[in-house]
Amino acid sequence: RQVRGTGVGPQPVIEKLKGDFDLSNKGTIVVDDFLRTKKHKDVYAAGDCSYMEGRPLASLAQVAQQQAAYLARVFNNKAKGIETKDPFKFNWMGSMAYIGHYDALLQTPKGFLKGLISWIIWRSAYLTRLGSIKNKLQVPVNWLRTLIWGRDVSSF
Repeated sequence: RQVRGTGVGPQPVIEKLKGDFDLSNKGTIVVDDFLRTKKHKDVYAAGDCSYMEGRPLASLAQVAQQQAAYLARVFNNKAKGIETKDPFKFNWMGSMAYIGHYDALLQTPKGFLKGLISWIIWRSAYLTRLGSIKNKLQVPVNWLRTLIWGRDVSSF
């Protein structure tokens, strides 16, 4: 079985599962250190729809991405008949925030940075997360267009 939720916070479908799964006070599915649900050890939950008992994690993309990579390894191991012995471990890589006017904040395990340089790093990191080549080409063109002519706020 698979339950998928996207966005910040639990999806309404999770509330409908209340009788089948233990839910936290925020309405997310309670999981153990291996991202298994408490009532059904063969059912997993990750991302914004899950809550790790004893060590809650923020609703961040990097948490969900790391949980997804962990579960991919778990499922691949299961397909090979190998039991995963190591629990999920979150590795905080840092946080970035765009604050406007070519300015951003960057916090990593190695330090804090603010200003134009952090804005360039933020933009570069954003580009690495775009899936297709089309988007990786189109987004910088849109950024350049906005830089030259300003933001287009018209709607049709």
